[in-house]
Amino acid sequence: MHSTLTEISSSEDETTYIMYGGRVSPKQYVNACPIVVNVSRSYLVTLECNMDTCGAQPRYRHSAVALKQRGVAIVFIFGGRAHSQQGILVFNDLWKVILPEDEDKAEMCNIEDCSMWPCERFSHSAESVDVDSEYSDMYISGGLDKFFTPLSDLWKFSSRTEKWSRIAVEGMLPRYGHTSHVLGNKLIMVGGVNTYDELQPGVGVIDLTTNVCVEFKLPDLSPEKPIVLINHTSTLYRDKGIIRTFGGGGNFFSFGTFFNNFSVEIPLHQF
Repeated sequence: MHSTLTEISSSEDETTYIMYGGRVSPKQYVNACPIVVNVSRSYLVTLECNMDTCGAQPRYRHSAVALKQRGVAIVFIFGGRAHSQQGILVFNDLWKVILPEDEDKAEMCNIEDCSMWPCERFSHSAESVDVDSEYSDMYISGGLDKFFTPLSDLWKFSSRTEKWSRIAVEGMLPRYGHTSHVLGNKLIMVGGVNTYDELQPGVGVIDLTTNVCVEFKLPDLSPEKPIVLINHTSTLYRDKGIIRTFGGGGNFFSFGTFFNNFSVEIPLHQF
């Protein structure tokens, strides 16, 4: 659970993904090194892992997105958490996974920058947007820091310069366990949760030209069909103008373990 599967290429014959991280128990990790997953059109799945070590510590609740760099899709992995003998570890390191065209062996390397850098976090959201045909930007929003405090910040990473910049956003609620999508000049954050009873996030829309966030409350739901938009996945359907969520839920102090049985469709014309 809490692993990532990121698409890096697709053809008429197959689609290739990079799978990384996750756990089967709080201290038992899986996919400590990136795994190349090839899915053919006949749904035949093959896994390739030719790395004995990758340098990065095993983790979960991290983010992974594919960015263009010199026209090549590269997976960038940021943050996450893990356990050690000293307690819980929370990361803010950044790694990139490169899959050479002529082989199935992935390469993983650390990116270091002495300038601006986001704090340690997990359960944040990351989304990419193409700047041109050669490069992309990555937006990191929210999450929990190393003190388990919900965050309300937004960061941008440029694959061209390999540097971070912080975007000062007005009106954004703290949130973690959410998803995000870029549509035009808007970053749309879906769901999540924080520690404020009366100020729970629903859908947050950040205008990336003015850096102003407008928060929309989720409608009241039927007790027979509750939806918990945390730890879910979501997909943006640009042609239909909707975002659809899948899965989600978790362990809650007030009512125990809950998992969603329904998907949610969010029309985007209202934003």
